[in-house]
Amino acid sequence: FETTGEISPSGTFNDRLGLLLKQFSYLSEQVGPERGIRMFRKMGHWYLKAMQVTKKLRHEFQQASTVDELMACVDRIREAGPVEGHRDGTLPDMHIPVPGGPVERW
Repeated sequence: FETTGEISPSGTFNDRLGLLLKQFSYLSEQVGPERGIRMFRKMGHWYLKAMQVTKKLRHEFQQASTVDELMACVDRIREAGPVEGHRDGTLPDMHIPVPGGPVERW
């Protein structure tokens, strides 16, 4: 967008899952994996909801307390795919309400 002024289409299920993992990786590098997991749960939930992941798997993701648990959940999410649509096509845009105000109030 910054170079062309045009918005490219939303990514596929796998693209978005890769972005979720990349963002978690960056956060883990900054604050450590244990704290990173606690901080990332909310953002991860927003990603997964927009990716049309089942409520059960979103809940499992939010319950993860170790990197191994989180990655095992991501593997189950990858295997299950989205509830609607398909993993190779562009997922429909979905508005996820994000709280207003400073991050520390989330």
